[in-house]
Order: sequence, then C-alpha cells, then structure tokens
Amino acid sequence: MKQLFRQLMKAEEPGNNLSLMLFALVEVVMIVVGIVMANNLEEQKEIREVTERAEVLFEEVLRDLEADCWAAYRPLMTNRENNRLSDVLYNPDRTLAEVQANAFGIYYMLRFEGALHIDTQGYEALEKIHERLPEHLLEAYEHLDRLMDQNAIIQEHNRRYQEVVYANMEHNVHNHPWWNQGTYSGVPNMDALMWMMGEECKAQTHLVVNSSAHLAGAAERFRTSAIEVYKEIKNILGDTTASPGYMSTHFYPTERTQRMLGRFVLQDSLHFGAAQYKNLSMEIIDDHLTAVYGNGDTLRLNRSGVAEYSHPGPPLEDYMEVDGKLVVGKWTIQKDWTYERVSD
Repeated sequence: MKQLFRQLMKAEEPGNNLSLMLFALVEVVMIVVGIVMANNLEEQKEIREVTERAEVLFEEVLRDLEADCWAAYRPLMTNRENNRLSDVLYNPDRTLAEVQANAFGIYYMLRFEGALHIDTQGYEALEKIHERLPEHLLEAYEHLDRLMDQNAIIQEHNRRYQEVVYANMEHNVHNHPWWNQGTYSGVPNMDALMWMMGEECKAQTHLVVNSSAHLAGAAERFRTSAIEVYKEIKNILGDTTASPGYMSTHFYPTERTQRMLGRFVLQDSLHFGAAQYKNLSMEIIDDHLTAVYGNGDTLRLNRSGVAEYSHPGPPLEDYMEVDGKLVVGKWTIQKDWTYERVSD
C-alpha cells in the first residue's frame, strides 16, 4: 500500500507530468497516423477498384468505336451511290434507256435513307464514374467525351435526312399511282420513267443528295476523330493486339497511287471558285495522301479516299484516275471536278 502511494505521489511531480503528456501526445500522433494510413489504404483500394472497372469499360469503348467506324461507311457509301444516280438524272444528255437502267436505284434513293447510330454503352458507363477516374485515364475520357459530342450532330443530320425522304415519299404516294406499283415490283412502268426524266424527280433528288451529303460529312468527321481516340485508349491500356484495317487513316501507296502522284490542273470547262484553287499536286505527307493546292492549302485523304474537312478548296472526298485525269467526287449535287495531269 505504501509502495502504491509513493508511485502516485511520484506521478504528481512536475517531471512525471511532462512524461505523461509526452506519452499521451505520442499516442495521439500514432492514432492520427493510423487513421491517415487507413484512409490512404482505403483510398488506394478505391482507386484500384475504379481503375479496374474503368479499364474494363475502356475495353468496351474500343469495341464500340470499331463498330461505329464500320457503321460510318454506310452513309458514305449511300451518299456516293446517291451522287452517281444524281449524275444520271442531271446529265442533260441522258437517255430514257439510261434512266431505265438505273430506275430501281433511283426509286430506292428517294424511298430509303441510311441513318448512322453510334454505340455509346461503354461511354455512358464511364460517364457515371468519370469524376473518380485516375489522372492517366481522365484525359482519355475527356477526349472520348468530346468525340461523343458529335453524336448530337449526327442525330440531327439523321433527322433531317429522314424528314426529306419521308416528305418525298408521302408526296409521291399521294400524287403518283405508279409509285407503289411498277417501281416496287422492280419493273418501273412508262409513267414512272417519264417522271424520273422530269424536274420533280430532280428536285427530290437534289434534297436527298444534299441531306445524305451532310450526314456523310458528319460520319467521316466522326470516323477520323474516333480512330485517334481509339489509338489513345489502346496505348493507355497497353493493348498491343492488331487493330482492324479500317481503324486507320494512314495511307499505304499502291502502283495506282504512284501513277497518280504529280501536278494537275482543273479543266476550264469545270470552273470552281477562285483561280488559286485550279492547280493542285498529289503528295504523300506523313504517310497520308494529300492534295496540295496552288495557294499552299492542303487536304489530307484517308485510305478510303474520303477527305478530312479542314481546308478550303475543291473537296477531294472521293477520287480516281481515269485516262490520265484525276476525277474528284462530290458530297453534294455539284458535278464532279476533273483535273488534267500537267506534263513534266
């Protein structure tokens, strides 16, 4: 009892009080450090879980972008065919036989549209967790987010294209008895053919081609941007698997391309714009086939011959060399441009 009393008395001495305070302070610090470490461990665990979840979703986004880029070819091909058919209708020297040979295609052009629908499931799932993404994934998400902003533009062009087609179709159903008779069977009668030779058919074609051109332009802009985002995500994920061939805008020269390279001048009979846009040369710059105009503007072409919409001048969205001339396609009702090769 006396020994315990002495210990208690010693505890009340000033030196002992300081020791107890230091001991208590150390205990508090250790508790705080423990809490911080526990929080850090919990935070790291959460980051790992979010990262693992995000990487799975980014893998899904890669598959979505592959599907989207493939789907983007549909409006491009539809617009190309629409332009080919418009050439038949707008050619002042067209014959009834030429219209008849293309009548079923004309009927389909005026009756059906080719919409573009973007897969967004992976992106929408990422959107829910993007605020918790680690920094190395956040930048890729932001680029993906900007890419998906283009979807609203695509949907608007889908809507306008559909409105044009349905308005044309409703008008024809109510005003032309042959619309769902001979044309639907694949054997257009003479009334249908004569209508296709006339101005009303040309007016409807004009609306269709221009609306399909806007959608095709939006599809190509999306496709080009999507490929860049696709490459960035693959790089971040360390994905070294081979990408589909269509997931690239790089140009791989062929014999035909080598023959095409050189200087060209726009034929006088197909005048376009100011004089500085009449001359161009075809060059391969940074592994991309590029048209370089006389004023220095450049227009890069991708593997499919569809151009980026970055610079002024006659568009080179579609091209081929025929008999020493570079024939350049169009997005709208305007006629093709033909460039003659300039002799060296």
